[in-house]
Amino acid sequence: MQFQIACKHCHRPFVIESEGGNTLKCNCPYCGESMIVATPQVGATTDSGAETTAPVNHTQARTDNMNEQVAPMRYEKSSKSGVGKKVTIVFISLLLLVILLSSLLYMIFSAMSN
Repeated sequence: MQFQIACKHCHRPFVIESEGGNTLKCNCPYCGESMIVATPQVGATTDSGAETTAPVNHTQARTDNMNEQVAPMRYEKSSKSGVGKKVTIVFISLLLLVILLSSLLYMIFSAMSN
């Protein structure tokens, strides 16, 4: 039986196959995060109360999600402290300052040579 669940990490829905009433470990096909899922019991009760591990059909999960036209999200990793942006701004500022000073010195020395 198929169950649609949402990843606890990226919150994306995907489909797993399992018998009802089982607890299984699966990986999200989008972010790869591992999670434990308890499927609801359907119909007759099972005799064993022990947890079982059932395989997850990730190919089926991707196919079902694509039929629903759900595309995986892409997350861009940004620097945690913004150091890269600060360094770039300081570098460009210093470059502009050097260009401005060299232009000013060029104008001063050209005026003195006349």
